Amino acid sequence: MSLPEGFQKQEYLFGLKWFPDGGKLLAGVWKKDVVDLWAINLLGEAAPHLFLQDAAWPAISPDGRLIAFLRGEPLTLWVSGINGEAPRKLGEDDQYTVSPAWSPDSRWIAFAGGKEWKEPSSWKPAIEVRPASGGPAKTLVSESSLPKSSSICLPALNCLQWSADWRLVFSARQAAG
Repeated sequence: MSLPEGFQKQEYLFGLKWFPDGGKLLAGVWKKDVVDLWAINLLGEAAPHLFLQDAAWPAISPDGRLIAFLRGEPLTLWVSGINGEAPRKLGEDDQYTVSPAWSPDSRWIAFAGGKEWKEPSSWKPAIEVRPASGGPAKTLVSESSLPKSSSICLPALNCLQWSADWRLVFSARQAAG
């Protein structure tokens, strides 16, 4: 796919996700210090259009009704309708969040993240899950539950996937030794 007309050379596309209809992509577009989500039509003549401002790393729910994405500083979990309508924050202001992934039934969003992200020495990354409708997060895997010398790979932005058979797959690293 070539870069859509109107996009500048100083802009970068990343985090591409297919819309359920298969006719367009949702893409992060990074230009200087700004990241937005754009819808890029692959079929027909419609030009790419701004989908959500100050948003990145989208995940489209399996039922095609909702989009999870990251926004703000630190990156915080948000969700909106499939057309970007009614965006609402699900995450906590003091938690760095990456890699949103939908459950197969579209009711839950798993993510990797951690509190105290500004202090690397106290960084406690974990994999958590939160209801898409809102509510508290539940920790599924904490770094302390992994074998010694292992750590959850953060801040990798695509480190988590939720498979159709309900398994969560995540990346981790283990120190040589």
